[in-house]
Amino acid sequence: MKRTNLKFPHKSKAGYRCIVSPRNAALKLIEFGAISLSHGRAVNLSLKGKEVVVTLLKGHCELEGDGRRYFLGPRKNVFDDYPWAIYASGIDLLRIKALSDAEAVASMSAASQGNPLVHVIEPPDVIEKIVGAGAYERRVRTIIGEEFPAQKLLVGETINEAGKWSSYPPHRHEKDSLPHEVKLEEVYYYKLEKPGGFGVQRIYTDDSRIDEAHTVKDGDLCVLPRGYHPVAAAPISRLYYFWALAGKNRKLRIRVDPNFE
Repeated sequence: MKRTNLKFPHKSKAGYRCIVSPRNAALKLIEFGAISLSHGRAVNLSLKGKEVVVTLLKGHCELEGDGRRYFLGPRKNVFDDYPWAIYASGIDLLRIKALSDAEAVASMSAASQGNPLVHVIEPPDVIEKIVGAGAYERRVRTIIGEEFPAQKLLVGETINEAGKWSSYPPHRHEKDSLPHEVKLEEVYYYKLEKPGGFGVQRIYTDDSRIDEAHTVKDGDLCVLPRGYHPVAAAPISRLYYFWALAGKNRKLRIRVDPNFE
C-alpha cells in the first residue's frame, strides 16, 4: 500500500489561503483555497487564464469583476442556509470585500481566455436532492452542474446528518469509460456543526495501492485524485463538505465498488 499526502489539516489565515493545487497535491487541474475576511476587509483573486467558483459559506460579500459589482449573501451558515456563489472566467481579477465577517471557498482550474462570463448563483438556483436511504441518506446541493457552461469545474455541497454516511455506496470516477465512468479529480472541504465534531474519510483503490482512513475536522481538506471515497459523520455532529470536481469531460458518471452493488 502506498501512503500519499491526501489530507491537509485546517490552518487559519486571514485573506485567501491556497490549500491545494497541482504544485503541492496529487492534482492536475484543481486549485482550491479558503477565504476568511473580517468586516470591511478585501482580497483580490488573480484569474488570468483561470475559471473560478467562489462559494459563500457564511456572511455577506461584495464582489467586483469585469467592471461590474455583484453581491453574495447573507448566509448564516452552511447547515441551515442555501449557498450563494459566483462563477467567473475570461477576466483577470475578482475583488471580494466583506460586508460582514465572512468565509468562502474558491475552486479554480485553468481555462481558455474567451469572452468574459460572470454569473451569480442564488439560493433558488441551487438544486437540492435527498440521496440514499437509511444510514446513508444525505442532502446534496448542486451549485455548478453539467448544464452550466463552465470549462472544467463541477461544484456543490453535501450534508451528512450525525452518525450517517455519504458518498455511499462507495464510488469512483478515475477513468474515461463512457457511458459508465468519467475521469474527474476531486477535493472535499469539511465543516462540522458542533465543537468536537469529526468525520472519517476513507479513500481506497481496487488494487489497494491507496487504502487510507483520515479523521477530518472543521476546516480540513482531502484530495481525491482517484479511488472510492465514502464519508462518515460521528454521532455528535452534522458534517458538511464542499466538493469540487474537475475534468476535461464535465459529466458526472461514477462507478460503484462492485462489492457494494
